Amino acid sequence: MDLSKLIGRKQEPQPEENRLSKEEYAALKKAEREELWAKVDNQAQAVFQDDASLKGFLDFMAAGHSGQMYPAEHPESADSLRAEPGDHPSPHL
Repeated sequence: MDLSKLIGRKQEPQPEENRLSKEEYAALKKAEREELWAKVDNQAQAVFQDDASLKGFLDFMAAGHSGQMYPAEHPESADSLRAEPGDHPSPHL
């Protein structure tokens, strides 16, 4: 694709009928934020609905933040991912 034709070329202005006023744009963005926060709220309610859901979420977070790829109740599953000292020689030693 030859981009030299596009360099230095003036950008065509958008037609006025497609542009939103400042107030319309703000209202659109506010509606998008409210929709997103409603989704977040629904997900949070699902997580905190009962003990099992909360435990599942906490196990997931614990596994993700500890570097494990498996649920916290199976820590032995990640043993094979740990390197032993001397497994990978360092050129800096």
